[in-house]
Amino acid sequence: EGTISMEGTPVQIRTTQDALKAGISTVYQEITLCPNLTVAENLYIGRTRGAFTNWRKMNAGAKKILESLGIPAAPTQQLSSCSIAVQQMVAIARAVDMECKVLILDEPTAGLDPAGRDEILGLVSKMHRELGITILLVSHSMEDVAEYVDRIIVMNHGAVMFDALPKQVFAHYKELEAVGLAAPQVTYLVHELAERGLPVDTQATTAKEAAQTILSALREKNVI
Repeated sequence: EGTISMEGTPVQIRTTQDALKAGISTVYQEITLCPNLTVAENLYIGRTRGAFTNWRKMNAGAKKILESLGIPAAPTQQLSSCSIAVQQMVAIARAVDMECKVLILDEPTAGLDPAGRDEILGLVSKMHRELGITILLVSHSMEDVAEYVDRIIVMNHGAVMFDALPKQVFAHYKELEAVGLAAPQVTYLVHELAERGLPVDTQATTAKEAAQTILSALREKNVI
């Protein structure tokens, strides 16, 4: 139930084409590109019309997109030769280049190692910061959420359970556990330290914040 509004104007989304026309693009967990085609071909496949393709123009356009987003791939490189993280980046770049205002990412870092996750989420953060795109990140990784997002909406059985800043949501870590979600490991660490008498900030949610508050607490205790 409810309505969908874009910049204050209600829109009706019944098909994928309706979403694209409204400026909403989606990148799914499973990479839906063609591994036997080049990076440039994957960026533009389905978007060129007619029997002929201006390959030089297409490759130049792809190079511009890749460089602007800092994606480490060449336009003429076969997609299958790229890492999974880079392939996902190409999928995201394709979505963004389609006059995207809202980008929905469905578990974009699933199955990636920490370096790959950082690459993907770094790109996402860059796009939000530099291009002004609204990004909806669907994720079960609370570490990723704590590090990169501005606002968390926790859904439980179709209803909104929490809608607030990350620190405010993670303060309810026991309630999150009750519905099958775990807060970032840092949250448990700082609460355990606080219970043991160390004056740390229990609202720390990232490794950097935890390190800062733990060092500050140890100095206060004259331990270091």
